[in-house]
Amino acid sequence: MSTNFEEQRHSHQRKQLEAEILHLYPSIPNEDLQSVLDHTLEDGYQRVGTNTNVSLSDRASRAVRAHVRHNHTLYDEFLAGYLAYDEPEDARENARFAVERRIRTTLRVWSKPKKQRKNLRR
Repeated sequence: MSTNFEEQRHSHQRKQLEAEILHLYPSIPNEDLQSVLDHTLEDGYQRVGTNTNVSLSDRASRAVRAHVRHNHTLYDEFLAGYLAYDEPEDARENARFAVERRIRTTLRVWSKPKKQRKNLRR
């Protein structure tokens, strides 16, 4: 019985998070949306999608930002390079700084209504 309850709770969390992501980023490609939802709601320690100490809007925003950082930039490559020379915290900060512009650009495009996004391509 608890398995059914857990499935319902997970389904409810997924629907809530999906709605909030689409509210914030209506032009997010579906494959990215599904990837964010799958990864964010995985069972694990301190997953942003299941952290009830953070508002739903913040969870959605943080999850999409992390997805962009790891999947649409060279963050992981920069981080590996910086780790060879810096302390872990400095390496993370330097790698994040290196990709911040790309992240903001992607989020700005995804935050446009789909109609406006199509017009930007012309």
